[in-house]
Amino acid sequence: AKGLDMSEKARMARAKEQGFNVDDIMYHGSHDFGENIDLGQYGSGEGGEGYGYGFHVSKSENTANNYAYRLKSFTVDGDEVYANDKRFNILLMLNDNGLDDSRNILKEVINQNPDLSFPKERLRLLEDLASKNITYKEIPKKIYELYIPQDDRFIDFNKPFSKQSRFVKGVLDNHPDMKFDDNMSGESIYYDLAKELGGEFGGDLAASNSLNSLGIKGIKYIDDLAAGYYGNTTKRQKIKGGNFNYTIFDPSNIRATDAAFDPDFIDSPNLRYSLSN
Repeated sequence: AKGLDMSEKARMARAKEQGFNVDDIMYHGSHDFGENIDLGQYGSGEGGEGYGYGFHVSKSENTANNYAYRLKSFTVDGDEVYANDKRFNILLMLNDNGLDDSRNILKEVINQNPDLSFPKERLRLLEDLASKNITYKEIPKKIYELYIPQDDRFIDFNKPFSKQSRFVKGVLDNHPDMKFDDNMSGESIYYDLAKELGGEFGGDLAASNSLNSLGIKGIKYIDDLAAGYYGNTTKRQKIKGGNFNYTIFDPSNIRATDAAFDPDFIDSPNLRYSLSN
């Protein structure tokens, strides 16, 4: 819109009116993806496996920097493997830890979380890659500083239904496809819904779209990378307190910190249509 007041105070006021939390900056470490958030990258790294379909950010700048530092392009038997390949996170693990340590890490995760399927799939991929010829190269990196919606609009993966925000409980109580009991964790709520709905990415896409259509903006989960621990939820919570990562279902619910927050572009997934400079 023409004639917008572009002062910091006016921009932040518009951001709050549009539902953004301007008290906490979020960070995303990635390649420079230009003007548009591309969910075609879904499936890479920690965020793309086990934390729902969407765009992943962290409250910790160190976590974002770590992912940016680890950004690489791999080849497996001469074929390039980029971040949207399901083998990518395993290749990162192999590059950082070697085969034996990677195998032991995954076996520990499986032992501590026997009901989760994605660590078992990672171990299968690891064993398949063990005999391959692997090379890698670095990719230019960028740290994005972003605002996302208010915290009460997110399902907390690490809390039971009874401890979710009033808004989230209200939405889930009236969900058209499923009923949830008080003891179900946020993680179970999301993946049970994904299983019920089915479709791409094991139902993750359908679950994210369903929840987003009802006003739930995404998922929050304890930052394992910052905590340096892959164990049970209680111990992670004690180690890291309130340090979380987030999955945002719809890119239009993400804005650069220097965005104009132009109401004419409120539904745009493009971070730069409404930049202030």
